[in-house]
Amino acid sequence: MSLIEVLLSSAVIVAVIQYFQGEKNNKLQYITEERAKWRKEIKEIISEIRIADFQTIEKCLTDLGKNLNAYGYCPDGRYENDKLDFLKDEHIWREMDIIQNAVNEHNMPNFEKSKKNLIHYLFLLLKFDWERSKQEIKGEKAIPISIVSFGMGVIVCVFSRFPLKSIQENLINIFIFIIAFSLPYILLWVIYGIERMQILKAKDWYSKMDKVTLSFILVGVELGAILILAWKWKNFEMIFLFVAIAVLLVPYLIISNQEMYRKYDVSVRKILERRN
Repeated sequence: MSLIEVLLSSAVIVAVIQYFQGEKNNKLQYITEERAKWRKEIKEIISEIRIADFQTIEKCLTDLGKNLNAYGYCPDGRYENDKLDFLKDEHIWREMDIIQNAVNEHNMPNFEKSKKNLIHYLFLLLKFDWERSKQEIKGEKAIPISIVSFGMGVIVCVFSRFPLKSIQENLINIFIFIIAFSLPYILLWVIYGIERMQILKAKDWYSKMDKVTLSFILVGVELGAILILAWKWKNFEMIFLFVAIAVLLVPYLIISNQEMYRKYDVSVRKILERRN
């Protein structure tokens, strides 16, 4: 049996592809349906805010509040510009509070100005959510591609390093080899997981490049090890191609995710600066 036949007939790879494909389809369907409903509600609220007056704005703000991140609400109304957490919608809650104060004071100029700012914030929120949906879909596609590509690289590497007839005799050596070979790749996904968790825990995490730098170092270690150890092996080009695709997809996901959040941050700050 040739190496290519082994790869194509691998039940493990087929199972992995089918599993991730099923998971991706289920998640995409749920995300699409729920976010479509949310976007529709926000768009309807924007239309209502645009024509609202002192008497009708309260209902608009109440409906809007139900669709925002409740963790961004400050009961005492003390929102500080330089400490606003945009991912908790604090800037939107702040603008809603300013509108409410304008209503209480019957200050029409401030009322109209804040309505425009609020509408602009909501447009940015819709755009951000749309970009985030696309980013998640991108991740759903890239992650299984990366894992399967790396798995293919490992299989080619094993069969290039150990003759097919001696596989059973070298199971322990093969296991150790796979672990050592996969360690940088596993660490890449650990970094990616930490980066994802920081979305909910750390403010301005997207402005820090330490995870990106570390991920590229691990990419260099993985590809460098292949160049050092495997350049004389058969199918070296195939090994390098599979592994390069797998490892480079991880920092790509980290960078594109950070860039999406960074753009939202910059856009919101422009409105805040204009208001001040």
